Amino acid sequence: MELYTPLVKIKKDNTPILFLAGSIQTGDDNWRTIIINELTNYNVKIINPQTENYENNIKQQTLWELDAMETASIIAMYFASNNYSPISLFEFGLFVKTKKLIVCCENDFWKKDYINIICEKYGIKNYKNIQKFISNIKIMLKVK
Repeated sequence: MELYTPLVKIKKDNTPILFLAGSIQTGDDNWRTIIINELTNYNVKIINPQTENYENNIKQQTLWELDAMETASIIAMYFASNNYSPISLFEFGLFVKTKKLIVCCENDFWKKDYINIICEKYGIKNYKNIQKFISNIKIMLKVK
């Protein structure tokens, strides 16, 4: 596993690239850390866009994230119940038709019904808990 953080140039080869999009959370038990730890032994490049310095380079960070999502083989998008996630909702709309998305939407997320309807319409896998989400990301990585 190779981990890419904001503004680092992503090396392209045949290795699957997983972009971790979604709600911002902090602490050692946040969803991004859990996924990264679960995929340590996988042949994958993981892009984690979360940074403490987002406001310092907002234009550069935003363009880097959009380019990284376009480059990614899989976009794992997580909607946490305690977060409004307006940027994530925007990114969800941008990439909904790409066939790259896999979604985890917690039951208490404020726009859960919207996410569920869109996922159903466009055939996007949508999970309610992180363990099933991770299991299916692992399956997708083996197929890529």
